[in-house]
Amino acid sequence: MAACTDLGAWLAGAWDQLSPGADVPRPEAPDGDGERVDWFLARIWEHVPLYMKKADAHGFSSILRLEDIDALLCRTALPNTAAELLMFESQRQVTNYSTPHAAFASGASIVINHTDKVWAPLCELCTRLAAVFRHTYCNLYFTPAVSQTAPAHTDDR
Repeated sequence: MAACTDLGAWLAGAWDQLSPGADVPRPEAPDGDGERVDWFLARIWEHVPLYMKKADAHGFSSILRLEDIDALLCRTALPNTAAELLMFESQRQVTNYSTPHAAFASGASIVINHTDKVWAPLCELCTRLAAVFRHTYCNLYFTPAVSQTAPAHTDDR
């Protein structure tokens, strides 16, 4: 159950940044990682969205940094890749941009489905989470400020 320990440690480190919404009270002072994991699985997982406020500029920098986006886009563009690059504008998929850079500069969002297939740190994270959850994968939404890629939805493939 190392993955449960990993999840508990992650929840402990991120506890002050988690924002599940007013309808989902969370324990103020959980009794260890086990209580945090139980709360997450019972109240959050497959029930409500969970937002995480960015506590500092380094957030998830061990997994993916802004500086990595170009390399990630290049890997996604390789022939026979398992990841899928999409662009969205006004919550609709668009194909009229010559590059994802041009799309983003014009206010469109870049989506990379199955980012874990082309980025090793995300692959490792998904592999570790798969020990607890039945199916894991990672989609990246790179969205300009004051924009929304898509309406609220679930990705249940």
